Amino acid sequence: MISLSPRTAGAEAATLTGVSVATASAGYSGTGYVDGFDESTDKMTFTLSSTAQKLYDLSIRYLVPSGAEVTRVVLNGGTGGDVSLAGTGATTWATVSAGQVLLNAGSNTITIQSNWGWYLIDAIYISPSAARGPRQVTEALVNSNATPAAKEPAMVTWVEQNVGKTPAMIGPDLIDYSPSRVERGTTSTAVEDAIAFDKRGGIVALCWHWNATSRLIDTEGKEWWRGFYTHSVTFDISAALADTTNANYQLLIRDIDAIVVQLRRLADTNVPILWRPLHEAEAGDHGPLSSQYNALLALGNDKKLIATAEVGSIPDLEGRSFAATVINNYFTDSALTVSTPCS
Repeated sequence: MISLSPRTAGAEAATLTGVSVATASAGYSGTGYVDGFDESTDKMTFTLSSTAQKLYDLSIRYLVPSGAEVTRVVLNGGTGGDVSLAGTGATTWATVSAGQVLLNAGSNTITIQSNWGWYLIDAIYISPSAARGPRQVTEALVNSNATPAAKEPAMVTWVEQNVGKTPAMIGPDLIDYSPSRVERGTTSTAVEDAIAFDKRGGIVALCWHWNATSRLIDTEGKEWWRGFYTHSVTFDISAALADTTNANYQLLIRDIDAIVVQLRRLADTNVPILWRPLHEAEAGDHGPLSSQYNALLALGNDKKLIATAEVGSIPDLEGRSFAATVINNYFTDSALTVSTPCS
């Protein structure tokens, strides 16, 4: 186990799987480097000891003989993240930052997984991250394109003065504007509700449970109005997105256009919203989109569609900008609510 201080951990000290220590390429820092990243299962694992939970800067010394490659760094068996390795040529070693890692007190592992492979690893460098100074927070929003209404900070004071008397935020759903629901007689006042609440000084968060355009099973327990659940539809989003000339693709665009009409009403009345389109699109139960979510990015010119995490009944509010509770039994059923009160 390697005890941590600002130091270098030679690759030859790692536990190796499918790879081996080599010495043929000159310029390595220790007694050798690790070669043989040519299978997806190839990896090397460093075991590191930290005296306390602490943030460290991590860098990797490597060599890529030609082109560019990508490796993957995994901390303590988690999901990990990709690290790009620029081409170095056959004889030049380089160092790349792998970001920061939060090590626990005691034993930790840092694993370098093959990913693209075809590179050499000489060492990792790890040192305590410098403490950040006080943040200089301004009243300006990050998005410089936000409308004047969205930039208005005055309602923050209103929220502070009225918490506990009137909800500061409402979260209408545009689901009943979905054409497949309108065709079956649904109506919605979500936009009117949003406009009215905005006039009262409230904050509006808006989501869209997309009801599938077609292929609704519409049997008991899988009624048409459950068309935003995967178990109630046979709509093939993969096929719809694969061919822009097919009817289902056109129906998908029609649905998006229908929601744009409602968003335009809000824009025309200068109502800023916290927008959560295609609600729970990545999940396995809402919307038949789980395996094809990335393909939908192309419809938005490769811009991210969802900016907020889903929440349950009443989440831990620590670290969240805002939280919207789920209604009905998710809010009222004592078996589903948390026992710790939220402030």
